[in-house]
Amino acid sequence: LSTIFDSPKLVSTQSLGAWYDITFSPTLGTGQGRFLAVSNGSGNTIRSDDNGETWTTGNVVNTAPDPTGVVWCSGFNGGDGYFVSCSVNSLLHYSADGITWAAGTGTTSFAWWATEYSLELNRVIAVASNGEISYSNDGIAWSAASDDGVADLNCVAWAPEINLFVAVGDSIATNCVTSSDGITWTKAGTLGAAFSVR
Repeated sequence: LSTIFDSPKLVSTQSLGAWYDITFSPTLGTGQGRFLAVSNGSGNTIRSDDNGETWTTGNVVNTAPDPTGVVWCSGFNGGDGYFVSCSVNSLLHYSADGITWAAGTGTTSFAWWATEYSLELNRVIAVASNGEISYSNDGIAWSAASDDGVADLNCVAWAPEINLFVAVGDSIATNCVTSSDGITWTKAGTLGAAFSVR
């Protein structure tokens, strides 16, 4: 049983598996934007267009179970934006509304754990548990980045103030990498095992 809270009250209870990530589009919905969360239960999503008061369930697509990350990419789709979702079942998907989804191209069979978008670069990044990093300039076509031999990446964040991506993961020896463009990555040191960065 999974729940979504809007402090101080419970607003939604859904039996859809564990929720892994949530993002927000300020342009979708009915004037208040759209929250979109992804669950590892059979490719499920849940969305809210009223500031989290009510939630509607949906699916990424039948071929993309267990999504683990989602991000809103406002510069894609001719400036109308795409949601981009990743899955531990080797797939990356995109959607203009968070309801109808399509598979990206050029992706390989890795367990993708997280996505992050840079508005300044207009580029989205996906990281995988084997250390693979991929990037896309439109949310549809993906290319492999130079990952500098890292392993077990779990999360990635973009810092626009310093123009830098940082990705972290489980590997004690090589678990932190940075990139100014999302394409070429450099080992940045060790933190101990890390699961998230923001």
